[in-house]
Amino acid sequence: MSASDKLFYWVFQLAPDRILQLQNDLPPDATYSFSAPVLKEREHRLDGLFWPRSSGPIGRW
Repeated sequence: MSASDKLFYWVFQLAPDRILQLQNDLPPDATYSFSAPVLKEREHRLDGLFWPRSSGPIGRW
């Protein structure tokens, strides 16, 4: 993991909705959560992943 990866992780952990400023085709009223999951088999790590948040009780983090 490089220093820039840590910076992006920190920024998007604190303010995941910043993705709306970078990606113009997302719905402006959407909210997102940010995580950095590990894919187990051969352990491929993602730098980060955006998931749309559900407004209902199911799927809320």
